[in-house]
Amino acid sequence: MPAQSFVDKIFDAEKEMFVISTLETALAQIKAESVFLDWELIPEDHPFAANSPYRNGYDWLYIAERKVLQASPPWIRDLRFELIGERGVLSEALSNAFCHAHSRRDNLPIHIKGHLGPGGLLFSIRDQGPGFDVQDLLQKARSGKKYFQIAGNGVVRMESAQQFKIFYDMNGSRCNIYHVLNK
Repeated sequence: MPAQSFVDKIFDAEKEMFVISTLETALAQIKAESVFLDWELIPEDHPFAANSPYRNGYDWLYIAERKVLQASPPWIRDLRFELIGERGVLSEALSNAFCHAHSRRDNLPIHIKGHLGPGGLLFSIRDQGPGFDVQDLLQKARSGKKYFQIAGNGVVRMESAQQFKIFYDMNGSRCNIYHVLNK
């Protein structure tokens, strides 16, 4: 049997990082009780952030990460390296909304909503873009045909998440990231 390629390993169906779901199903899974964050982030409103590790023009991302962590329940900090930062799934979703859906137009809002329940939490990131064919994106990514040399780093990082499940809805205009507590 031939060895699995890197892309095949990332998209192993048994790992279920990218899942088929609906917002209602995910909210029921975490037993959502409240919304702890409901924010329209407009990148141009945050042109500078002291101590930002991001390149020029992305300080808004650092500010968004801090705001999300401050609003989130304290236990989420144990998962922060997979949630925010250079390889964080939330950071990738925000960056994808800015770069791909909004074509780096920093005056367009990105809506971030956080739901909390005794079974976990869910973040929804909604952009103003036209959306995309999610199945086509995943198929291209799974093909291994140099797709990741021109785009798709966010997909690879999201797919490698161990603590979060991810699904897109609203024709690809909303990325949902959730964590189910093991209770």
